[in-house]
Amino acid sequence: MVEGTGDKSTSGDPDPFDGLTLDEAFIRSGRHEPPARTREAISRYGQGQTEWRTATSPSHKSTQEPWRATGRGSSHRRSKSIALSIGLTILASVLLYAITSGHRSQSARGGALLMGSAGAPSHAPIAPAQSAASRTSPPTQGTQIDGISPTTAVGTCFTVSGPHSEHMQQTPCSKPHTQELVAFEEAMGGDTYPDDSYWNGPVASTCFHDQLDYTGLARSAWPRGLQSSELVPQPVGWANGDRTVYCMAESAPAQVGSLHHAAAASRSKSSGAPA
Repeated sequence: MVEGTGDKSTSGDPDPFDGLTLDEAFIRSGRHEPPARTREAISRYGQGQTEWRTATSPSHKSTQEPWRATGRGSSHRRSKSIALSIGLTILASVLLYAITSGHRSQSARGGALLMGSAGAPSHAPIAPAQSAASRTSPPTQGTQIDGISPTTAVGTCFTVSGPHSEHMQQTPCSKPHTQELVAFEEAMGGDTYPDDSYWNGPVASTCFHDQLDYTGLARSAWPRGLQSSELVPQPVGWANGDRTVYCMAESAPAQVGSLHHAAAASRSKSSGAPA
């Protein structure tokens, strides 16, 4: 080796570093040493405040989690998963609400099966009863309130002697009366007597709509004190096969005149035409 030229030796001595390959792991583990001039200054004046550090720029070849300029890593993926879960939960809630709302709407119209509580019998919606003229056999008689039966004509008016009286007296509709028969309906179910949810649900709703049709008036146009009510079979009558429901227009105070087609009668009076 000739000093000062940097040329390789022309002798036959082999180069001990010839063919040496430095892999990346060896390079990364290597320690960066300051130049000789810097080391001499440090030995003379001491180490400065700033420590000499190797470069720490990120490398996509690192075994750690990939570096991203946006800083979004696994937390971003978790956020997307949480957002997706919330969206699915909201969608399921909306679908459940739509299904249950449709079921309640059908039940109110008497158009769907009314299910009871667990272990309780289920009762079908009430169906229109046969009119007296269309019956081919006598109706089954159960426990009835005196003065009204399945053969009573729709439009018959009644007075009741007291709020808890079981006797109804037929009265001409031209005289003061508290009850008017607007429709017959027929309850449907097994041997077990229905609970209050059946009577207060589809039965009451059906009679209410029967009264809307009977009067031709919207609920807001009903005379003051008029309401929809129903007479239903008692447990003894139900056990004997009675399923007849009487839909009644109930007035307090007493009503004079029939409510049948009251809307048409009101229009005739306002126009001066004979009723």
